Amino acid sequence: ALYAELPKEHRDYPHATLRATISMCPDAAAPNDTCCDPGTHISKAIAELPSALSSSNASHHLQGIQAEILIARHFFKNGRLLEGRYHSDAAAAAALACGLHRMKSDPPIEETAMWPEYNSSDRRFGSDLTLPPARDTVEFAERVNVFWAAYTLDLCWSVALDLPPAIPY
Repeated sequence: ALYAELPKEHRDYPHATLRATISMCPDAAAPNDTCCDPGTHISKAIAELPSALSSSNASHHLQGIQAEILIARHFFKNGRLLEGRYHSDAAAAAALACGLHRMKSDPPIEETAMWPEYNSSDRRFGSDLTLPPARDTVEFAERVNVFWAAYTLDLCWSVALDLPPAIPY
């Protein structure tokens, strides 16, 4: 695995929900969405979602949204539309709660020491999920990609199901 070289305590080590989701569907990014038997992996991924979104690690919030997106895609692919819509809406709501729709267009490139340390109980950032500024351009780009993935999933399936989108446009 790509994360095998990171110690489990490292802030960039993937949260259990994302690891379980990836194990459920190792080819999630492939065009044909060929998945292995999801059985226990999807149950574990869903069970771990609350801990990702309540973690004090900002990276885990993004990974929770990524897991919600992959889980929704899995359910939609398998004709489980209600469950797919549930997880699509959860991804959209978490993306909005994290403030991914309000990011500035210029990510911080240097001077990361000038940004305040993130503390999930610190109300300067708004809701419990609002993220501190990105550490670098890679993290900024990941946030942009997570927002657009949640937005397009929400919008496409809203049209397909003839329901209003969770993220207003």
